[in-house]
This record gives sequence, C-alpha cells and structure tokens, in this order.
Amino acid sequence: MVGAGGGKTSHHFGYVRLEEPKTAGTVVARGVDTVGIAVKEGIFLGWHSSDKIASDPSSCVLMVVINNKGELDQAMNVLERLERKDLCAASFGSQ
Repeated sequence: MVGAGGGKTSHHFGYVRLEEPKTAGTVVARGVDTVGIAVKEGIFLGWHSSDKIASDPSSCVLMVVINNKGELDQAMNVLERLERKDLCAASFGSQ
C-alpha cells in the first residue's frame, strides 16, 4: 500500500488533477495539481503544483533530479568518477 512502511502521505481537499504516471525503467513520475486545501509538510490554501518522482530503492540507491542539459553534463561527470556501471537514468522532460 502506498504510504505504508514509512512512506509519505499527503491529503488534498478540493480539485485535484493527477497526471498519468510516466515510467522509465524503475523510475516513475507524475504531476499533481491541487486547487483547495492540502496537508503535506505543512498546510496550504489555494493553488499548488508538484511533481512526484519515485523509484525502487533496491535498484536506484541515489536519485538526482536534473533540470537541464548543463546540469546533466555536470552530474554525469561526477557520477562517472564514481565508476558505477549500474546507474539507472530516466528522462521525463523536454530535450
């Protein structure tokens, strides 16, 4: 069950739009837009938009969110120095 075993749960009241989940390998992402009230890491009233990204921790121990090609180049430079052959990567944004 989602939220069980130490996962985070949020509560939304009002109009909530959940985007269809996008999957790339073991990584899953979805957008959540809320107009109304939400209780998460605090309480908000009004409009809230967020992206939820999750992965199976047995296959992706480290997850880095990258917003553009410049950040990707920097991150790959650092990660390649770690000499990890089993990196998992997913792209959900526009190129």
